[in-house]
Amino acid sequence: MEPTITPDIVIAYAQCPRKAYLLLFSPDKGEPHEYVQLLKQQQCLHQERYIDHLKQTQTDVAPYSVENLRKGSKVLINAHLQVDGFVADCAVLSRVEGPSTFGKHS
Repeated sequence: MEPTITPDIVIAYAQCPRKAYLLLFSPDKGEPHEYVQLLKQQQCLHQERYIDHLKQTQTDVAPYSVENLRKGSKVLINAHLQVDGFVADCAVLSRVEGPSTFGKHS
């Protein structure tokens, strides 16, 4: 299985190409530092609060799916995008007017 390039790998490459290489190909991934774990917990908490706020203030909030994307939902949440070995997670995607393969929005 080929390695997947995540945002963490891209950031690591910007800091040090060797670090990115080791993250991609080293069998020992190690344990994240306690501070990094704390930041991840805070990120998840803030995302949950923001999504709850969106659900209360927006009428068209839907989970990410190809069906909801084609339908033209104004806000899609919890998107996991993966193409050709690249992957990205997006907590919130919002529709903007303009042409795309899905119609008049992108």
